Amino acid sequence: MAEKKRLANIEYLRVIAMAMVVVLHFMTKSGSLPEAGNEAAGYLTGQNILALLLESLCIVAVDVYVLISGYLGADREPRPQKAAAFLLRIWFYSLLIPLVLTVFSVPTKAGEQGIYGLVQYFLPIESETYWFATCYLFLLLLMPLCNLAVKHMEKKTFETIMLFFFIISSLIKSICPVRLPADRFGYDALWFVFVYLLGVYLRKYGTAAWEKRGGLLYRGSVLLIFFMEFVLQLFSARTGALTYYASVPFHYNFVFCLTGAVGLFYVFLRKPVAEGKKADVIRFLGRYSFGVYLFHEHPDIRDRWYPLIDRVMDPYGKNSLILWLLKLIVSVLLIYGIGIFLDFARDKIFIFAGSCIRNIRKRREQPDDRPQ
Repeated sequence: MAEKKRLANIEYLRVIAMAMVVVLHFMTKSGSLPEAGNEAAGYLTGQNILALLLESLCIVAVDVYVLISGYLGADREPRPQKAAAFLLRIWFYSLLIPLVLTVFSVPTKAGEQGIYGLVQYFLPIESETYWFATCYLFLLLLMPLCNLAVKHMEKKTFETIMLFFFIISSLIKSICPVRLPADRFGYDALWFVFVYLLGVYLRKYGTAAWEKRGGLLYRGSVLLIFFMEFVLQLFSARTGALTYYASVPFHYNFVFCLTGAVGLFYVFLRKPVAEGKKADVIRFLGRYSFGVYLFHEHPDIRDRWYPLIDRVMDPYGKNSLILWLLKLIVSVLLIYGIGIFLDFARDKIFIFAGSCIRNIRKRREQPDDRPQ
């Protein structure tokens, strides 16, 4: 049976979301974001302000990725093997990257940390080598149960459950000035389940009030995140108060991060991509975009890629605004290119291995016609 053709506009959003993830990681690795409570944050530079704006634009990326899964997975049949394939994909990167680095005499976590480093390679889910992958794997296992529950649930019941879920997981933490012990900032499988179910809801029922106003919802959410973060940074730096709350607008379960993700999702949903070469390229990039994350967030890579780019592009440490922007662009393009290439190669290896396994099984199943 031929694979169903992917929606090019949704794949386009997937590509953009992964680029946003790289931007978010660049902001962290480059130290471009002001530190809440730090006196220096009271005197924001142009680079700091631009970094806050870019962070506000891109912080929706994770929620967007999970929303896509909910929207596309709402009517799909349960496929437990999808979780197994996902785990194999993670292992491919977690085991192969340190092996290649060792061949080229590059230090690895295993060499530095011994058994603790090896655990990160062989048990990437249990050790949260990739936090997103850990949460997403649990979501994959729960998707059939979620879909089955929604299928046999009235709309009003579904909405009531989602409302309570939203209040407990997002709304309360978004207005509470102190950290709540149960809050994981959206870095947990429970939040992924909520966002997935929201995607399912959008597929089944939609939201007429916002469907035509996706751009407005996204832009409004971004501006509110930026404004809140800007004001809170200045306030916490000058008073020493609200240091924790100054980080809340950049949490994945912050209310405006969620609304921004829904808005951006609708922007792309309502703009189909015409069939042709452009659509084919978008589908290709979307298919392999998760490899970008698995490559640059590998524990042996995540703390090395930015210092390397910084050392090559800014050897004298000038860190001017123009250089900073150039480093950002190069980082996104380089990491994306390498990640797509590696995941394309991984896919071909998996296809070849699968073909070999099927041929071996066929030979074993064939009756032995040789004379006894």
